[in-house]
Amino acid sequence: MRTPRMFMGFVATMAVIVTMLGFAPAATAAAPAPTQVAPVSSPSDSAAPSQTLTKRAQARCRIPYCFGALAINLRTGGSGYAYNHTSKRSALRAAKRSCARENGSGCKAVIWRRNGCAAVAWRGQNGRLVEWGARHAFTKRKAIKKARFAVRGRGTIKTWTWVCTARR
Repeated sequence: MRTPRMFMGFVATMAVIVTMLGFAPAATAAAPAPTQVAPVSSPSDSAAPSQTLTKRAQARCRIPYCFGALAINLRTGGSGYAYNHTSKRSALRAAKRSCARENGSGCKAVIWRRNGCAAVAWRGQNGRLVEWGARHAFTKRKAIKKARFAVRGRGTIKTWTWVCTARR
């Protein structure tokens, strides 16, 4: 549960990010270095996909051939996901489509997983996205833990998004 103080800190951080996005000079619009990217709005932990499987989604893949993927948009901070696809290619395409539908162009498929879970975490400092990392594991908890560990350092570390396929 968030306290009013935590919420106000979040609002202040968002205000800094919005200000940076709205008033950034053209010189900062150049392609960022691989470890540093353009400022984005903070993805929230609540942006994680709902993992309720419908009968249609369950019917699409047969274990051990269930693929899932994640796509992110570094400019907007949005994400997309796909789970229980019959091929890696299909899952990657669906994740990019899902991301583009919500966040416009600029989405990039960052990780895929067969029969397991994948997660993306990010680290921010002074209102800027400093780095992000994607990792996979058999369980959701381990995938998130590995992704957060991949972006160790100073600043705020949060889970961006995650996805799990049918497994076993």
